[in-house]
Amino acid sequence: MTVKRQLHNELFFARHLCRRARKNAAQNRSVLDVHEDSLERNIACAASTEANCGKEPLCSGLVNFDKMHGLGNDFVMIEASQLTNVEDIPSFCRAISHRKFGVGCDLVTIYKYDAKSATVDASFFNSDGSEAEICGNAARCLGLLMHQRDVGSTSVTLAPIVSAKFATNSATTNKTYQISIDAKNNVSVNFGKPTATVLSRRVSNQMNLSLIDDFHVDDTLWKSLEELGVYHISCLSVGNPHLIFFLKQMPSLDQAQYLGARFESDSLFPNKTNVSFAKVISENEIDLTVFERTDGLTLACGSGAMATAFAAYQRNFLKSNSITVNQRGGTLLMTINDDGTCIQTGRATHVFSGTNVSLDPFTASLPSERYADTIFNAEAESTKISESSVTLSASPSASSKAVNAHDAIIYTDGACSGNPGPGGWGALILSGDKRKELCGSEADTTNNRMEMMAAICALEYLKSPCKIDLYTDSTYVKNGITKWITNWQRKNWINSEGNPVKNKDLWLRLLEATKRHKISWHWVEGHAGNKYNEIVDKLARSQCKIR
Repeated sequence: MTVKRQLHNELFFARHLCRRARKNAAQNRSVLDVHEDSLERNIACAASTEANCGKEPLCSGLVNFDKMHGLGNDFVMIEASQLTNVEDIPSFCRAISHRKFGVGCDLVTIYKYDAKSATVDASFFNSDGSEAEICGNAARCLGLLMHQRDVGSTSVTLAPIVSAKFATNSATTNKTYQISIDAKNNVSVNFGKPTATVLSRRVSNQMNLSLIDDFHVDDTLWKSLEELGVYHISCLSVGNPHLIFFLKQMPSLDQAQYLGARFESDSLFPNKTNVSFAKVISENEIDLTVFERTDGLTLACGSGAMATAFAAYQRNFLKSNSITVNQRGGTLLMTINDDGTCIQTGRATHVFSGTNVSLDPFTASLPSERYADTIFNAEAESTKISESSVTLSASPSASSKAVNAHDAIIYTDGACSGNPGPGGWGALILSGDKRKELCGSEADTTNNRMEMMAAICALEYLKSPCKIDLYTDSTYVKNGITKWITNWQRKNWINSEGNPVKNKDLWLRLLEATKRHKISWHWVEGHAGNKYNEIVDKLARSQCKIR
C-alpha cells in the first residue's frame, strides 16, 4: 500500500469517527476535527512528496546562517543576500526549519542590515513557511547579532523588508521597533503601544461563559476555562495578534495545547492568533504559557509576554509598571511607560554560525512538525476531557504507528457510580514502545455497558487489521463475546432464561468491531496489582468523577 493510499484510508476513518462523534459529544467533535485536519495536511504532504521526486535542491550554493535563541525560542537568521538563488522562500523556510531534515528552528528571520543608518529590515517566517508580522524574541536576537557584527553599535531600528520576494505584505506592517543593548548584553525592544483588537471583555465566574458568542467554539471549552478560573479575556496586537486568558489556575501543558489549538483557528482571527494563558502571582509578576500560531506550545514568546503585561497593567491587575513575566524558557522584564509604550528587556543567545549546502525539496513538502509529531503535548501528563464517546489524548504519530502495527495489546475497564448512574470507561493500547490511552463517560449507564464500551472503542480505534491480546476484568464481556453470543444470535437475542438479551446494541457493535481483527480474549483479576489494569481502572474512575 502506498503512503498516499494509506493516508487516504486514515482520513476516511477519521471522517467516519467525526460523523459518529458528532452525534455524541461536542467536545469529541472538536478533538477529532483537529485529527482530521492533521490527516488532511498529511495527504497534501504525500501528494507534494510525489510531485517533488527528482527535483533540484531548494537552494544552490552555500547559505551562511546564524542559529540563535531567546529563552529557548530558537531562530535561523539569514542575510537576504545569501538567498539570491532561492526562488521559493516559503518552501526554503519550511525545509530549513525542520528539526530532522533541516537546521531546525521555530522561525526563520531574513534580514538586510544598513550600518550607516543603523537599520535592519527583516521578514519573519514561521516553521510552516507562513509569514509572521513580528517576533519579540527574534527582534532581540537581531539586535544582539547586529551589535556583534558592528561593534560599538548599541541601538538599531527594525523595519519590515520592502521586497516582493522576502515579504508578501499579507502579514507585515509598516511599524518600526527600536532595539537597544546594554553593557551586559541585555537587549531591549520598544514595541510602541499595543492596540486592542476584536474584543476585550470582562467575565466572572458567575457568568455563563457559553453566552460569550464572539468565539465559534464549543461550550465545553468555556467550561474548561471556567474550571481554571477565567476572569478576563483580552485581544491585543503588538504588531501580531494575541488572545489572552487571565486565569486563577494555570493549565497543564496538555490543557494549554488543547485549548490553544482550538482558539488559534477561531474564525474571529482570519490569520490565526497566538493564545496566552496568564496568572497574576503578585503586584508585579505574571506566570505565562503561550501557544504560538503554527508552532504550538513554546518555551517563551516575547510579543505574548509584552501583550499580557500591558493588558494586566491596563486592567489594574498589577500595581507596578515594571513587570516580570515568567515562562518555561526564562524571564522577561516589561516596562510600561506613561504614554502606553512598552519596552521588553531580556537575554538573547548566539548558539552557532553555520553553512547550509543544500535542502531536499522533499523536506519542504513535509507537514509542520507541530502536526507531524503532536496534536497534544505527549511529554506532558495527559489531561482527559469528559466525553460521551472517546477522548484522544496522545500524539497522532504514536497513534498511527500503533494503528498500523500487526500486533497490539489492549487493557480495558469500566466503572459506574450507582449502577445505574454516571459511568466511565478506559482503555490502553500497547504496540511495541508506543502506547495510546482512550477514555470516555456517560451520564446514565451501567457498569457492564462501560466495560463493553472500553473494548468497543479500543477495537474501533485500530484502523488496520491487527493480531490483538485483549485483557478485561469483566467476565460478562469475556464470556459474552467468546461463549454466549453465538447462542444469543441463534435464538434471536433471547437468553437462556427466555428474556431479551440486555445491551443488544453494544453486543452488535462489539461483534462488528471484532470482525477485522484476530483477537485473543483474556480475563485479568481486577485490583490485584496488574499495573496496566490499574491504569485503565484509574482512567475509568476518573471519568465517573467528571460527570
